This record gives sequence, structure tokens and C-alpha cells, in this order.
Amino acid sequence: MKKIILYLGIAVSFVTFNFYNLNAFGDIIPNPLEYTEMPFDVLHYDVNLDLRNYSTREVTGTCKILVKRKDIYDGDYFIFHLQSLKVLGITSNIVSMQYSAYLDESSPQFHYRVYYPDNISDTVEFVISYSGKMTSEIGGNMSWGGAFYEEAVLYTIGVGFRAPYISTSRHWMPCFDLPQDKATYKGTFKVPAHFQAASNGLLKEIRGTTDGAKEYVWEHNFPSATYMLTFAAGPYQLLDYKDYKIPIQIFSLLVDSARSDFAYSEVPQMNECYEKYFGDFPYDKIGFANTTKGAMEHQTMISMPRSVVVQLHSKNNSNNLTAVHELAHSWFGGSVTPIDFRHAWLSESFATYCESLWLECRDGNSAYKKSQIDKAYDYLNNISKSEGIFPLYDFPRNLPSSNYPGTIYQKGAVVLGMLDYALFKSGFNIFDIMKKYLEKFAYSNAGTEDFIKVLEDETKLDWDWFFDQWVYSAGWSRIEILFDDVQNNKYSSHLQIKQIQEGMIFKNLPVELKMFFSNGKDSTFIVNLENEITELQLAEYYNYKIDSVKANQGEIVAGLYELKKVSAITSVENNTTEDIEIFQDGEYVNINFQSNGSFCKLNVVDLLGNSVHSDELINKSGMNSFRFYLNNSQTGIYFVNLLIDGMNYTQKISLIR
Repeated sequence: MKKIILYLGIAVSFVTFNFYNLNAFGDIIPNPLEYTEMPFDVLHYDVNLDLRNYSTREVTGTCKILVKRKDIYDGDYFIFHLQSLKVLGITSNIVSMQYSAYLDESSPQFHYRVYYPDNISDTVEFVISYSGKMTSEIGGNMSWGGAFYEEAVLYTIGVGFRAPYISTSRHWMPCFDLPQDKATYKGTFKVPAHFQAASNGLLKEIRGTTDGAKEYVWEHNFPSATYMLTFAAGPYQLLDYKDYKIPIQIFSLLVDSARSDFAYSEVPQMNECYEKYFGDFPYDKIGFANTTKGAMEHQTMISMPRSVVVQLHSKNNSNNLTAVHELAHSWFGGSVTPIDFRHAWLSESFATYCESLWLECRDGNSAYKKSQIDKAYDYLNNISKSEGIFPLYDFPRNLPSSNYPGTIYQKGAVVLGMLDYALFKSGFNIFDIMKKYLEKFAYSNAGTEDFIKVLEDETKLDWDWFFDQWVYSAGWSRIEILFDDVQNNKYSSHLQIKQIQEGMIFKNLPVELKMFFSNGKDSTFIVNLENEITELQLAEYYNYKIDSVKANQGEIVAGLYELKKVSAITSVENNTTEDIEIFQDGEYVNINFQSNGSFCKLNVVDLLGNSVHSDELINKSGMNSFRFYLNNSQTGIYFVNLLIDGMNYTQKISLIR
């Protein structure tokens, strides 16, 4: 899923009504941000909706929900969500069921509870009749998740950016609307004769009705989270790529037929790219429906913003990166779904990283590297400033963040690129790890720790350090480079890199440096930072002075760090330095020098530029001197900086106590 919208608040209250009975084994309140095992498992949804009043979003329908009870208790119940629409009645085996609404509909925890017909059946089918106006997560023009009628199309989007319940399929169908419970699906949609209805899975039947309408019957026989379910109905034309090994179906308005044919022309190549990395496409259809809002990765029927299709065609650019991102969700988010929405990075970071992989498939490794460094730049310089700085896992959702902040897209993609590099340096391939992860959790759910366990099982290495830094923690490294000498504005080959950020010192951080030498050549290499200070002596190959240095250009690996400062101890080549004598006398350091009798200042600094001693005097004409005490901790290399008669002088010394 892509796109970010502005915020409109949701009032929250906790007023109960029509409350039936407390469960004998406790009060179950589903939370999209905290996985709790439920005493039931939804097996199948069968939705039947009359969409003929499409322009008003008024519907009547039924939803059959097949539920398996994991445990049977006296007074246990099944939970389902439905927003704005009215429940007309619930039956099981034609017998009316008792049900209740828990909390007021404005509450984030609002849901319905329906009680089982007996204390015997372990599998029960509830038939829920309902009607009303389908709505969206907030209401008004700024809504994103829910149901919409725009540009002649009635359609749904499965998640909201602001809704506290996040998954918004409850705006058009009764369902247990949390990602942890995946089920198969059938959707029957009654529409006017000039409409087509698109949905998940394969189209099984189009049948006429006695009142001149049509019914489209779709079946999806793969388990799906409810937020991945959708429909789109309108005066569509079907573009069917029948010559590809997997059915590719594009639902487009007639006015956009040529544009759509162009904008989706590279979808087969996108799928081939991903199959190379992740294995076979996990479903039996690739589908796109052009809608006004989106993009959204609904399983086998992606909602694609019509504006993207129009723009690509107008620019004669068939590289549809929005389709690339959403198609990648077929593996990450679709087949393997986050166990709850705290782990949304497992969907969005991975799909955004796949954008870079596609560019490598399409245009070569340089395109991959450019994509990764662009994402790093975007996060460090734009997103972090507008959203704030927070982790990938269990991030804040209040403004200026949201349910789907840009951080989990761009930062997450760069983090996966760094993981790729770290695995490569350790002799492993990230795609082998990803395949194992996808195989192990295919058509089910996983959390961040599940991915880490697969990674550690396959490599037999500890990766806690990586995830602690980049997934569970916020921020990045800020570095300063200090050269020990500079002459004629040229740096020496000895330098130190210091992490200057507050708090965490990043470990195993690959810092990419690009040195520009005085002979006109340059060289790019990686320095691995382990501690606060890393000292580096360039090899004899680098026997030229350095003109300048850049960091994180993405030529080897894009990283999350910033080069904040490059500095050096300044020296001036002047013959009067022959008149300066520095020597150690036991516990003292003596500095003798000639002067014409003006102000003089001394500053002794270590290799990081930290001052260890300073002094000043109004000196007499002729020979003058400074003297300072050397304590036990000051053994090492230092620079003596002297200001004499308005001139700066620097000399490197080695002190031993």
C-alpha cells in the first residue's frame, strides 16, 4: 500500500448499549496493535451485496461466516466488526441468534458479539443480514479507508491511515477485522447491466437476474486477511492478458483503456523478477482495478489510482513503480501477513525494498543502488523531519505519524538493503532467507521475531544487534571525520571517524567513504564502525594528499548515517618553525620558541581534536617558553598548536609517561 493523506480526528467514547452478557471465560476485546489468540477461527466468508444504488453507497446484503470454535464454553461467543451499517438479524441453521453490540460505534473497540446455537457444534455458520450506507474511516473528502463512489466507480479500500481500528473492510462487510485471522472468500455482487464488478480470486460466474441486473460471483480459495478483501464496480472494460502464464486482469474505464494497456504493460516482467527472488507467484490471478484512491494491495485485485495510469501514459513511461510495490505485497503482506499491525514494516518495508529489486532487474545494479540511496536521502532529509524519528516496529500513530508513515517505507527499505550487505559479508544470500521465511509462513501470519528466528536458524548467527539498532530503535549515526594534519588545504592519509550522536553507538555500521585525491583520482571503500571512535590509516596505495571526502553515496551500500563534519588540525608551513623546540623532561613537556614580543597562545589537542592543555601569555622579545605537566592518562600522540606573533604553527608530538 502507498500514499499518505492529511489527518482528521476521530472522537472516542465508551458508552455501552444493547449489552447481552459477559463471557463466562472473560471479556475479549480485539486489539489491532496487540495479538491475542481468539477462541475461534474464521474459515470462510461468503458475501452477497446488492450494489445497484451505487451512487449513494446504499446496500443490502448478507454475509455467511463459517467459524470453527477452538474451545467450547458455556456462554462463549463469536466476535465480528461492522461499521455504520445496520445488522438486521443473524441466523444459524435458520434459527435466530442472540447478538449484542459492545460499546458505542464511535469507540475504537466497537464490535458485535453473537452467541453460538449450542454447546456441541465445533463448526458454526452465521448468516448476518445487514443494510445501510457504506462509509469511510473518517468521513468527508479526506477519508482513505472504507467505501467510496468516485469517478463512476464504487469501490473499497482495506485500511485507513487514521482509523484506530486500522482495517476498514468492516465498512462494507461483517467480518473479524483483524489481520491475525485469515479465511477464504466468496463475493457475489449485484450491479446494473452496464457495470462490471471486480473482486478477489477468480470470476466463477456472471448471471443475469429477472430484474435486468447482473451478478458477478468471485471466489478466492486462498486464506486472506480481511483488509486484503475488496470489490470495485463500475462501467469497466476488462483488459485480459491471456497470453501470460498467470491470468492478468485489468479493470479500466473505457476512456482509460489505451492508457491502462500501456501503464500495465510491464507487469509480466515484474512478476518474473519477483519469482526469481521469492519463488512462484502465490495466487492464481494478478488483478488491478483503476480507482480514484489507492494504491492498495488487495489480494489479487489491487486498487490502482487512476491518476497514476494517466500520468504514466502522458509521460510515455511504462515503469509503473506503484504497480511494482503493490505486486510485491502478494508475497509480503498477502501470503505472509503481519500477525498484528505493530509489524506493518514486514509488509511495507519489504515491498518498498522490492522497488529497488525491480529496478535492478529492469535497468541493472546501478539502478538498484540509486534507488537505495534516494530512499536513504528521502528518509534522512525529508520524512524524519516531517514525521519525527521513531522505530520501524510498534511506531507511534498520532500526528505527524499515521497508521502507515513514510518511515516504514523508505527507512525500512534501506534497512533491508543494509541487511543484504551484512548477510553478503557473512557469506549468505538475503533471498535464501526471504524464501525460507515465505515458505515457513505461507498463507499464514508472522511477526518480527519470526523473521529473526528464520534468519538466525539459517545463518547460525546472532542478529539481535542489527534489529535492536534498526527495527526496535529510532535514529541513525551521525559521524565526524578528523584528519590528523592538513597542509596547503590537503588532508593526510590518517584519519579518525567519531560517532557524535547522543545515545546509542551503532555497531557493525558500514560507512561508505569516497576520497578525492590530489592527483585527480578518487576511491570508494567501506569502513566498518564498531565503537564510538574508529581510527583509519589509508594503505600505501593512497599515497596522495586528499582534496575532499564524501560519505554515503550509495556506490557500494546505502546506509542510515550522516557525515556532519570533516575537520583537521591546521598547520602552516613557515621557516620560523625551526625556532620552536618541543621536548619532554620527565613529567613535564617544555615548549621553547622565538617571538618578537606579542601575544602568544598554546593549545594541545589529542587525535580527536579535544584540548588537553591550553595557556596564553604576553611574551617578551626573544626566547619564550610554555611548560605543562603530563599525567599518566596522557600517553599518546598529540598536536601542539601555537599562535605566535599572529601566525599559527602545528607540530605532532608523541608523549610517553
